[in-house]
Amino acid sequence: MLLYFHGGCLQYCLLILWYVIFALTQFIICFFKIPKNNNSIFKILTFIGILGFVISFPVSWYANYKFNNLGYSTCYKLSWNAPSKYVKNPRLCH
Repeated sequence: MLLYFHGGCLQYCLLILWYVIFALTQFIICFFKIPKNNNSIFKILTFIGILGFVISFPVSWYANYKFNNLGYSTCYKLSWNAPSKYVKNPRLCH
């Protein structure tokens, strides 16, 4: 049984979301006059971005812990951003 799990996928999605939010706020700050209620929107979006970034690490660690307890072994990754490959039999690693 072969199982692929993108342990860092959530982290990368949240990081991309954070960059998009940051870029949009910078665009608004540079090219438009900031309305007074935009400060609260910026605070909410910043809180969501930071919260997502902080939560992504424990979720990834928990998934790794859970798969290891179920008897899966992790294959060697060729690069740091490659997805984790979990297999029941280590001979299935390429």
